[in-house]
Amino acid sequence: MHRGTGSSISSSRPVTSAPPLSRPPRRRVPRHAFAPEVPVQTVYAEDIIPTRHTPDGRISSSVSAPWLQAVKLEAARIQPDERVLEVGSGGYNAALIAELVGPTGQVTTVDIDPDVTDRAARFLAAAGPSSRKASLREHVFHPAGCARSAR
Repeated sequence: MHRGTGSSISSSRPVTSAPPLSRPPRRRVPRHAFAPEVPVQTVYAEDIIPTRHTPDGRISSSVSAPWLQAVKLEAARIQPDERVLEVGSGGYNAALIAELVGPTGQVTTVDIDPDVTDRAARFLAAAGPSSRKASLREHVFHPAGCARSAR
């Protein structure tokens, strides 16, 4: 979810404040590795990074804002050694989750859009050792009756 789509997110925290548990993974996972086409100042701003647009220019996919990722990770209470399924893969959040589950945990990240999973797989592989501590796998899931070209 991001600003401007009609989605609403309620939080008692200011948008620039990350929960304590999310700070160490954010320091170890290079956010810029998941958006190499974006200027570094933009990558580390507390906002989304659009990664895909519809033909009419609307954002259809993005790397979530850091504050939102931090709130979600804090709420999930992910622990070392856990197995985590992430639905909606962009790569960066899966790498953050991998930091939380550690080398003996597992992260499986899925998306229905092969362009999204291809991008995530490329950036997870290039991000370095911190994004590979858990077994990260990309899968494309097509529910029965769902047209592959529906975007």
